[in-house]
Amino acid sequence: MNKNLLKWAIATALLSTGLSYADQAQPGKIKNVIVMIGDGMGPQQIGLLDSYIRYAKNPQVKNSAFQRLSDEGVIGIARTEPYEGLVVDSAASATQFSSGSMAGSEMIGSDYKGNATTTMLEIAQEKGKAVGLITDTRMTHATPAAYAAHQKHRKYENEIAEQMLAHNVDIMLAGGMRHWIPQSANDKEGELHKQISDMTRGNIRIKSKRKDEKNLLE
Repeated sequence: MNKNLLKWAIATALLSTGLSYADQAQPGKIKNVIVMIGDGMGPQQIGLLDSYIRYAKNPQVKNSAFQRLSDEGVIGIARTEPYEGLVVDSAASATQFSSGSMAGSEMIGSDYKGNATTTMLEIAQEKGKAVGLITDTRMTHATPAAYAAHQKHRKYENEIAEQMLAHNVDIMLAGGMRHWIPQSANDKEGELHKQISDMTRGNIRIKSKRKDEKNLLE
């Protein structure tokens, strides 16, 4: 793994869990790497949090994890603008985070020329590590997809779902069932619709966006 990417991953994990680098860093072999991404969490958002803590009359927190890390640990900055662009989207930025390769706007796991990149998840798998993807949005959404799929555009979520499944990721926890269930699940009188409804206890809207009968949950 690229050393700069590895340092970034460690710093991000410590930032997100609120642990200081000084307290946690130990010499020797690194066992686990956790990458946590706050979507849209740029310098402006972090600066707003810092200003709130400094100047609010009764802030709910006195010190942020980011501030502790900046005081005691290591912080890196990654430029994520897309190829030949200024404003980045989640697909291009996540692809660049996951692989270190320059990507074009809305590209998933592909460099700006359209070639599939090698992601840190794939590198970990090659080394025999267990890997997982967890998100509070759809699993096929741009940020998680960029670690286990390769598409020229983020809109191909049905194809992204198939590629992510083929990657044999050990754990995937997310939403977005609509890209994983067959088109026939939309038939409210059908057996599959009833099975999914029972499985989810009626708490999830059942609506497939697939155009085929592939059931990726089986």
